[in-house]
Amino acid sequence: MIITVNEQSLHNTIMALIQIGLILIIIAIFFKWAANYLQQLNKKEVLGTFNYRGHIGSIQYSQEDKVFWGKLEGIDALVTFEANSTEELELNFIKTVDNYLSLCSK
Repeated sequence: MIITVNEQSLHNTIMALIQIGLILIIIAIFFKWAANYLQQLNKKEVLGTFNYRGHIGSIQYSQEDKVFWGKLEGIDALVTFEANSTEELELNFIKTVDNYLSLCSK
């Protein structure tokens, strides 16, 4: 098969575009994987919940800080509590709910 200069140039251009397309697909796959990986790193596992006076508090553990912590769920504000044990965490949750309700009533 004899290819003229123009056909060879067209062939090279098409091959280059295919290669660029494949590289872009690989990059997109990598970024999708990286986004999912980072999302998993940031995801905090909820160990359970407390319930008091109609409010729910999450139970979580920070491996980095070696502390139990939680937050009041279902409210617009970010209200957290923490402790060294789950028993102490439950007491701090109750105090936090009481303080939150006291502030809301003012």
